[in-house]
Amino acid sequence: MQGRDLGPTLFAPRSGVTRSKAGPPPAPSPSRGACDEALETFDRAWSIIHETHFDPDFNGVDWSALRDELRPHAAEATTHAELRGVLGEMISRLGQSHFAVFPGAIVDGTPAGGGEGGAGLPGFDVRLIEERFIVNAVTADSAAERSGVRPGWVLAAVGDRRFDDWSESFGEIDDGPAGRYVAYETVLGRLAGRPGSRAAVTFLDGADAEVRLDVEREEPEGERAQIGNLPPFFARLQREEIGREAPGPRVGYILFNVWMPVVGRAFDEAVDAFRDADGVIVDLRGNPGGVGGMVMGFAGHFLDERVALKLMPRSKMKSSSKGTKRTKKKRRRHDDPRQRGIRREPGQRRQQQAGD
Repeated sequence: MQGRDLGPTLFAPRSGVTRSKAGPPPAPSPSRGACDEALETFDRAWSIIHETHFDPDFNGVDWSALRDELRPHAAEATTHAELRGVLGEMISRLGQSHFAVFPGAIVDGTPAGGGEGGAGLPGFDVRLIEERFIVNAVTADSAAERSGVRPGWVLAAVGDRRFDDWSESFGEIDDGPAGRYVAYETVLGRLAGRPGSRAAVTFLDGADAEVRLDVEREEPEGERAQIGNLPPFFARLQREEIGREAPGPRVGYILFNVWMPVVGRAFDEAVDAFRDADGVIVDLRGNPGGVGGMVMGFAGHFLDERVALKLMPRSKMKSSSKGTKRTKKKRRRHDDPRQRGIRREPGQRRQQQAGD
């Protein structure tokens, strides 16, 4: 069983561990082939972290001793779920986020794992709300808009792959942040393809009636950005002023879809444009995160004093984000809590907004 290397924080075994055909316990001993494949996957996962982890002391974990402890359990695994349980236990000992194990069949549907390939997208975005992918935005004058796609529709299928039932589509992954992220990337991988090609998409409209459309894929908006072996993002930022024409408070509105350094300068310029506004809304709904170190510079536009939401040892802070060049213009901070707003979807996990 070949381990799929998607970088130090994301890997998954390829389908291949033989599932036992025996009945209820007592369980049979795993076959020699299944045992060898499980050990190969375990060793590959252990080696990826051993070779790439940023802390040579592995957060105080004796990484070699942990291999010796858990490898026999991997050898005894008779199903994919049992093997992933052993791998999950190994990863959990590090006590860190952004480490997870995903089934190979799921990862193969993501842009990083294969799929149709190509950077074209059909002009709409989806968000995972509860256990359904909902169309939350349709790009103006896109193929999706011209085809009649509407916000609020449920994405039911792309081609012959159904996505409207979580247990059937993603039953092998945990319904946690990491699992929901890979599910989202799986959907994007199915939607993506060569610009000019068409995606066969099935939606459920407001009456739960199926709507089948062949939507042309187009070059996505935004600037391409990528971290390591993760799938590429297309980062974009939009801004507008609310209330300019009407009497009352003037409010700046800033939305960006991912925390990537390429949006840093645009964010600085947007805040500069709203220095004299009565307030600024930073809309983070649907934003999955990204380069965490960026929040310190962004928060500096709004805070006069340092506010630590969570302390992190400086020895473990490694960021590829570079500070953006700022103008020397005197800045007016929005330091009244009533004059700044952070909007998030209900239940969306808070990203670090300001820190040490």
